[in-house]
Amino acid sequence: MRYLHRAGAACIGVIEHDGSIYIQRASTQRNILVIPDLYINAGGVTVSFFEWLKNLNHVSYGHLTFKYERESNYYLLGMLSHIKIGTEVEILERRFGRVGGRIPVTPSEAFQKRISGASEKDIVHSGLDYTMERSAREHFIFIIHYYFIINSIITAAYVNSIEKIFTTYSEAGLAF
Repeated sequence: MRYLHRAGAACIGVIEHDGSIYIQRASTQRNILVIPDLYINAGGVTVSFFEWLKNLNHVSYGHLTFKYERESNYYLLGMLSHIKIGTEVEILERRFGRVGGRIPVTPSEAFQKRISGASEKDIVHSGLDYTMERSAREHFIFIIHYYFIINSIITAAYVNSIEKIFTTYSEAGLAF
């Protein structure tokens, strides 16, 4: 950390809360954003959880929902030929086609790839993106509300995590 400001670092990831006293003082003095290890390590933990779920079921992710999602996407494309205007449903073919001619609605190449079925990698990345975004949003909302009391992004992240653990135990009936 001592030498990173000389290199012009504006954002530093801190693993396992190392150097917490120096980091807090130096980061606030030099306007450096310090990312807690909770965020840095969370992706690996989440992917490990996905793998554990997959191994429990002995089924790859895409096999369970592929047919349903594909049919849903084609149904959605089919709905494009009908538009509701006011209380009256007008068929695009009748309105824009040549004398009642057909207007084919076909998926683009990119959409065709997407509905042909997601690979396990796509599903894991999608789930990881969703989980990380939701978690980061919750942490930052917590930090915004309590930052002036706690005065440290790292400590606020840990307090938020401990609060979540307590809530989980409490809802399970394990807390006193």
